[in-house]
Amino acid sequence: MPDRYWRQLYQYWLSKKVDDRPPSRADIDPVIDIPQLAKNLILIDVRNDFTYRLVGSEVVERHGLDMTGRRAGSSGMDSNALAEWSREIAYVSRELKPRLLVSRIGSDSIAKNIMLVLPLVGADGTSEMILVGSFYNEHFKTGTHVAGMTVTEISL
Repeated sequence: MPDRYWRQLYQYWLSKKVDDRPPSRADIDPVIDIPQLAKNLILIDVRNDFTYRLVGSEVVERHGLDMTGRRAGSSGMDSNALAEWSREIAYVSRELKPRLLVSRIGSDSIAKNIMLVLPLVGADGTSEMILVGSFYNEHFKTGTHVAGMTVTEISL
């Protein structure tokens, strides 16, 4: 189930690219354009020290924590997972390349969280924000925290 949703978000992002450059925040309006995914979206402000500007209601519910207004990686959850998360969003910001992160939960081989991490650029072409879609299968229970992830680069 989560595969379908991240693919929808990826196609939306691709449709908003301008001249082979990632879209800007001004180029997208996911609440209007893809409302079915809005509850799974996260916006991270790169220029303000990787601060969460928006955390969708499904993300808040599944993790049991609203990170809006806080710095990415500051939740105090699993330090290894947070370090990896911080590395990946920094990579997307620096390289302007999307990444797909797939997390399994502890020893549960069924529970899955898929995060599509997408760069958004400013007028100068440098990273401005990061758009994340965080999608869960039905086995990912409320209040669960990811414990590790597999990272895949997605070609443009």
